[in-house]
Amino acid sequence: MNSLRLCIFADQNRTYRFVLVMSKFSFKIDNSSSCLKFQQLVDAVSDAANRHLLQAGDMLPSVNQVCKECNLSRDTVFKAYSELKKQGLVESVPNRGYFITRANPKVLLFLDTFKAYKEVLYASFMDNLPINVLADLHFHHYNIDVFQQIIKTNLVSYHI
Repeated sequence: MNSLRLCIFADQNRTYRFVLVMSKFSFKIDNSSSCLKFQQLVDAVSDAANRHLLQAGDMLPSVNQVCKECNLSRDTVFKAYSELKKQGLVESVPNRGYFITRANPKVLLFLDTFKAYKEVLYASFMDNLPINVLADLHFHHYNIDVFQQIIKTNLVSYHI
């Protein structure tokens, strides 16, 4: 999806220019991924908002448009949009559509393996994050290639 954003610019003489700026954002569904399709939609919107491809006030594509372009069911798209609303990232305006409200900062918790005591660590970590911060958990299983790949692919997705 390319969303349009109206930007207003003023020069020294207070001459105002109105410019439509196109945001480069599109949903890409990986049918071979183990990640559920609705979660891929949620992640795509969240990542785009965190990367400032989508900003507060930007309109998301309609449910019908996403269904058609991504070959998804309406239930899948509604579930994704409902999750985004629950997270506070998106709001719906009756008869208008879905709009970005804000970007949620994301953090990455990176562990070697999953053990019972690390579940306690994870729970404590999550309990102490501010309410608007999202966290992703990744495991590298002592594999340096996996470690490097996760870092490379996710470097721009998280706040420092």
